[in-house]
Amino acid sequence: LDSMVLGASISGGGVSNGVWSTSGDGVFSGSPNFSDNPEYLPGAMDIESGMVILSLNSFTPENPDCSEATDQLIITFYEEPISGVDDINFKCNIFPNPNDGNFLVSIPNFNLDYRLSLINSNGEEVYFEHSNSSILELKLSKLNSGIFYLIVESENEYLVKKVLIF
Repeated sequence: LDSMVLGASISGGGVSNGVWSTSGDGVFSGSPNFSDNPEYLPGAMDIESGMVILSLNSFTPENPDCSEATDQLIITFYEEPISGVDDINFKCNIFPNPNDGNFLVSIPNFNLDYRLSLINSNGEEVYFEHSNSSILELKLSKLNSGIFYLIVESENEYLVKKVLIF
């Protein structure tokens, strides 16, 4: 999940405005006003914690007698297993994850040549390297924050891991 577009309708009691807010560290693109159908981009901590609560607060500034109302939307994040991953003969660890773009990739007990690439959420390859080392130190702090996919490919196998850069 890279982002979600939020839509809402508010009716009754003369309510005319509503604003989205978050319990997490994600951001709203543009205005968080409900009428603008904002897009919510989950933050690294949202994803790491596995959930975020988005709240919609409705109000009517021109009618002070109308009480405010709030409704909440709980979003849960989980990783779906990639088909065929259980059949691989190697493991890959990323330390730390989430990170600031500087991290270690550890591929223990694997000494074959492989290609390591990092793909952004738009599907663009932002980094690649050929190696046979069991530990690589990546210094990619110039990358924008977001969700990336680390792909490790050997001659006959591949592995995909999610990397969160904040």
